[in-house]
Amino acid sequence: MRGLGGKVADEVVKEINDLGEKLQLTMIRWTLKEAKEFSQTLMDSSGNGYSS
Repeated sequence: MRGLGGKVADEVVKEINDLGEKLQLTMIRWTLKEAKEFSQTLMDSSGNGYSS
């Protein structure tokens, strides 16, 4: 039997999931921005672009 406790738990789980999705999107955007800046730095420091 699920009472108030179960309902509250469901709400909390939903909140955490929503927060997790937002956080993931932020992390992805941040990572892309960082990667872009990092590759730019590599190009600048090597002069003619970075080649592996």
